Amino acid sequence: MNSNWGVGKVPVNTQILTNPSVDAVSALTYRLALVNGSYIANTWKPSANLLTNPDVYVMMLSFRYQFN
Repeated sequence: MNSNWGVGKVPVNTQILTNPSVDAVSALTYRLALVNGSYIANTWKPSANLLTNPDVYVMMLSFRYQFN
């Protein structure tokens, strides 16, 4: 058994680059995006919980009743 099994992950930030700006020679320049004032260190983070992000555990329950 592995403790990482069943842990849902969501991206930290889907846009890792900022909007392009133009430099002195009219070339587009990009910068890495910041999250809370620092560069993105991890691309994925664990899902918040089962109620707000039910991506990991899903269960289907059905009943079958036959009439004779």
